[in-house]
Amino acid sequence: MNRTVSKQRFRITIIGRGEVIASMYRHLSPSTLLRINRVIPFETHIVRQNNMVIMPINVVSGKEKIREEFKKGEIAFSPQESAIVIFLEDSRVTRKYSILGEVETGLELLNVIVHSETVKVERIE
Repeated sequence: MNRTVSKQRFRITIIGRGEVIASMYRHLSPSTLLRINRVIPFETHIVRQNNMVIMPINVVSGKEKIREEFKKGEIAFSPQESAIVIFLEDSRVTRKYSILGEVETGLELLNVIVHSETVKVERIE
């Protein structure tokens, strides 16, 4: 198993559907990930929007290592919406997001999400 000090793994449980495992990396957005860890575990409602799913979270953080292009399965933070965003396909966006990490397993589960399903996010490593 490849272990790095920077890597943190999370379980995103979609209530009644299954689990998604994600890795987020401290070196990509250290302040944002620190703030996310302070509210873990948390529950929220998922918002489906075009080629992404958005999980609002009670975290205020500025922009870190922002990008406008993301690959399928990448995870970012939206400072404007105070939300974690998972991209379901390669995307170019008009807003700038801070990159956090990537989905390891369960991305196909996110493709069948409907608006306002409940999710629980918790750290597993």
